[in-house]
Amino acid sequence: MLDAARDGLVGVLQHEGVKEVKFEEVGTHAARLKAVKQFLHQGVECAAAGSVRIDVVTWDTHDSRHRIEGRDDTENLGRMYYHVLRHVARAWGSGRWRLYPDENSAMDWKELEEILGNSRVAKRTGNLPLPLDDDSVRTIEIESIEPVQSIAEPLVQMADLFVGMARFARERGQGCAAWLAARGGDDLQGRFPFNCLESGTEETKRTESRYAIVSDLVMLCEKRRLGVNLQRKSCLWTPKPTNPINFWNYEPQGEYDRAPTR
Repeated sequence: MLDAARDGLVGVLQHEGVKEVKFEEVGTHAARLKAVKQFLHQGVECAAAGSVRIDVVTWDTHDSRHRIEGRDDTENLGRMYYHVLRHVARAWGSGRWRLYPDENSAMDWKELEEILGNSRVAKRTGNLPLPLDDDSVRTIEIESIEPVQSIAEPLVQMADLFVGMARFARERGQGCAAWLAARGGDDLQGRFPFNCLESGTEETKRTESRYAIVSDLVMLCEKRRLGVNLQRKSCLWTPKPTNPINFWNYEPQGEYDRAPTR
C-alpha cells in the first residue's frame, strides 16, 4: 500500500512537471495547483479505502496551556508528536513502527523513540483497518525513526499539504466557510476551479486559491462520508477522531495541562 500510494504521487509530480507540493506555495501557478488538487484527491481516496490514515494535530499558542512565560516550543512539539502518534497507534493497532518525519534538526528523535517505546495503549474495540491480537494493552515498538527531506518523499509532501490546509483554515476559517457556502455544493472535481480568479491582486488570487483547495477537501470528504467539518467551528475538524482523516484541534485538558518551559 505504501508503494502504491507513493507511486501515484510520483506520477502526479512527473505529469505536472512539479518537483514538490507544499501548501505554502499554493497560488495561481496552474501546474502546481493541478498537482495539489490531485495530491488532495489521492489522499482522500486512499483514506476512504482504509490504506492511509491522515491525522493532523494543531494547537493555539495563545490558549491557557501555551500562554506561559518561558515556553519551550521544541519540547512542546515533541509532546504533540507523542500525542498524535499514540492516537495513531491506538487507531491502527500498535505494532512495529517505522517513522519518517520531515527533517527538523531541533527535534530529539531518540528521546521521542524512548518515550513512545515506554507507552502503553489500550486496544480499541470496533472495526479497524488492521487486525489486533488478543492483548488488551500493548506497547508501541519503534523500529526506526528516519528524518527525510520532503522533496525526496512525496508522502511527506502529502502530510505537508494537509497540515498546511489545517493551519490556513484555523487562520482564515470564516473565509473558507464562506467560500464553501458560495459554491453551494458544486462539484468541481472534473474541471479547473480557479477561473473566477482572473481579476484582483496577486495576494487576493493566492488567498482565494487556498480557499478553493480547502473547499475541495471538505467536499471530497463529504462525498466519501469521512466526517470532516468546516462550518461548525470555522476550522477543519473531525468530530469522530477514529475516522481515517482526523483534524484534531488540541485543547487544554485541564488546569494541570501546561506546555513545558525552558
